[in-house]
Amino acid sequence: DTWAKNTIDQAIGSDISAYIGQSYPNLPEKNRNALISEELGKAQKAGNYQFKTGQFTGQTINIKQQIGLSAIAQTLRYINNKNPLIKGLGNFSNCITEKDFIKKLHTEAKLIGKILKNIIEKFIITGEHCVIDGVELLPQYLPLKKIYYITLILKNIKKHKKRFLNPSITRKKRFSNANFNAVKIIEKEILRNNSNYNTPVFESGLNEKDLADLIIKELHLKPIK
Repeated sequence: DTWAKNTIDQAIGSDISAYIGQSYPNLPEKNRNALISEELGKAQKAGNYQFKTGQFTGQTINIKQQIGLSAIAQTLRYINNKNPLIKGLGNFSNCITEKDFIKKLHTEAKLIGKILKNIIEKFIITGEHCVIDGVELLPQYLPLKKIYYITLILKNIKKHKKRFLNPSITRKKRFSNANFNAVKIIEKEILRNNSNYNTPVFESGLNEKDLADLIIKELHLKPIK
């Protein structure tokens, strides 16, 4: 979904707004908004932004740095397509029972978690930021002390099913080819694991700005040291 990009833009916009408010306290609102829009546009064009206020002051974020699990799966298949686990990544068509779906979810999440740990370490070493999105991400297989981990859920089943059957935002093909009933089984297992690790869950049915504001607020309450 577009939540990742919107959250990053919202965070940058909030930082720019705070900085301009501090630098030009008497600037009329119309001029202030125009300057915020101009500075946000410059950051988006440059592809990176250095925070000027708050707990992230001095840190630089790469706006375009987003990793999708589908890209990781494609890379793994290219490297080793003979491995049955890698070849079947995201393919739940052979699962029959709820236990089958849950077992496959954990098997894939564990494998992907090992790969992401290396990717995350490289970003930490270089001081860069990135957004990793996907379904097969379970908290117990990820370095939670080094990342912000959140889950989005769409509680409205009718809207969720429509979005699942007709994806129109980020990609035409889904990483998982499971049917909708299977998706609800996987969703239930993801939420169960999130509850065990006390990780935040957000309602994605909100409008983009409200969702971004909620995520930013939650992340700022738990800064990574």
